[in-house]
Formats: sequence, structure tokens, C-alpha cells
Amino acid sequence: MKNIKNYAQLWQGCQALNDVARAFFCNYARNEKCVQQFQLKIVNTPKMYQELLDAEFSLDDKFITPIQLGIIVSHWGYPEHLHNMAQQEQEKQEKRKKNDNL
Repeated sequence: MKNIKNYAQLWQGCQALNDVARAFFCNYARNEKCVQQFQLKIVNTPKMYQELLDAEFSLDDKFITPIQLGIIVSHWGYPEHLHNMAQQEQEKQEKRKKNDNL
């Protein structure tokens, strides 16, 4: 994630829990399995789980707030493919700037 500017913009505002779960567990074909694994990993990360509970998170929630997402990312980091998307976007922007300066 080094040298990536504004990759957090990929996730702004509240996000559907299904989407966040799929981002972290993209190797599962079914949304239900992604969510199940996501919730299991949250529960099995006690310090993060407590921080999420303090941020009013519930395993029954359908959406994740930016604060809750920040807690998750601070413990787990961004999913690899989101990092790659952000890096590609940054490269595109740098290329556009370079072309504009020509």
C-alpha cells in the first residue's frame, strides 16, 4: 500500500457488508459464504471485534460505516485486489498528468 495516494476513495461512505465481505473473501462463489467467513474472522480477531463493538457494529448489520471499515483495515489491511486497483488508478492519473504536460 506504500506509494498509493487516496486509495481509500475506493471505499467512501457506508458500504454493504456483502460487498466488504466479498472484497476480503473473494475466493468464495456465494455471498453467504463470504459473509460467514468475514464474520468468523471478525469474531476470531478479539481486539478488532471489541473496537468494532465500541463503534456500534453488530454481526447482524447490513452496512459498515466508514469508522468501522477503518477499524477493519487498520487490523487486516486493504484487500490485495483493492490495493492493485488503486495502484492502477494512480498510474492512470500520473500518465494523464504527464500527457497533459506534453
